[in-house]
Amino acid sequence: MDKKSGSLPAWDVVAIGDTALAYRSMGTGAPAVVLEMGLGASGSLYDEVAQAIAVDTRVVWYDRAGLGRSLAAPKPRTVADLALDLNRLLDALEVPRPVILVGHLSLARMNGQ
Repeated sequence: MDKKSGSLPAWDVVAIGDTALAYRSMGTGAPAVVLEMGLGASGSLYDEVAQAIAVDTRVVWYDRAGLGRSLAAPKPRTVADLALDLNRLLDALEVPRPVILVGHLSLARMNGQ
């Protein structure tokens, strides 16, 4: 985040497995906070929350496969696929574990398994 202007970073895309996920990452520090949207929603709904968190530590938020700016996956996603996608994204971004997973609805619990 540009602290003077308060602007958000541009969305970036990373190839993971059989799809490519759009994400934003800002801030520094550990543990990183990962923001997980509810089913069917875009990660951009977390933009304001992410800006506040980035003042204290690294924050990552993203669009799940087939949503927002991410590419569709070649098959319907199971809960296991969603968790694998997230882990692959964090690996690609070199985000050390553990992370603080913040979720909307029940998806954070499912991905935390």
